[in-house]
Amino acid sequence: VKTAEELRATQHESYVSADDDMQAAIKALVGAIKALKDSKGSMKGDADVDLAQLGSSVLRVVHSTSRVVPSESQMSALLQMSKQPGHAFEYQSNDILSVLENLKDEFLANKKELDEEEFQTNSDFEKKRLGLLNEIKFADKDKKEKEGILESKSEELHKTEEDKEEEEGAD
Repeated sequence: VKTAEELRATQHESYVSADDDMQAAIKALVGAIKALKDSKGSMKGDADVDLAQLGSSVLRVVHSTSRVVPSESQMSALLQMSKQPGHAFEYQSNDILSVLENLKDEFLANKKELDEEEFQTNSDFEKKRLGLLNEIKFADKDKKEKEGILESKSEELHKTEEDKEEEEGAD
């Protein structure tokens, strides 16, 4: 049981780490999409938006997990965003916005999948743990029953030996 609990703790730590990364990436993407939409709505022509930090943040999460595999165009957009200094990223079309929206949707889908896997893993662990605890409980009960039988048989044997000695002594 202890080994299973230690394994489960390790699995849960891994989930928490991946979940934190996913949430950070989703939050960054939502912020970037909002910033792009706000800047697009309040301007005519091009506008400067600071997305280098977002690009770096999302790239870090993409590289740290195998769950999110961006398309070539998404990866290209992220690389372009992360390499831009400060406020030098010019908003020129809806392409970046579209890539970010798609990437956000992909992250949300992967987060949902991650949560479902964690739920299933935890459910499997709880079933296994319950089974092991029941095995221990029944093994202890069986052991006590056998000890009781052994004690009863030992007393019976001892009594039989005493009776036999008495009979031999009377003869």
